[in-house]
Amino acid sequence: MWLTFGVCIFQIPIEVDTQFAGLVEAWAAGVTWKELMSQCGMDDGDVARLIRRSIDLLAQVALNMK
Repeated sequence: MWLTFGVCIFQIPIEVDTQFAGLVEAWAAGVTWKELMSQCGMDDGDVARLIRRSIDLLAQVALNMK
């Protein structure tokens, strides 16, 4: 991915781990937090961090697609 900061352009490699993609997809589709947590063996904080990092990555991709 290319990121632009002022006049500087950087190419930053992004590593995407698809292992938890279904979990993030379920949350985005409207599954409740309680349902989500009952179907995975992760701690609440780990799932929250995973979703927040996914949101951040998607926002950066959208911003750089303009």
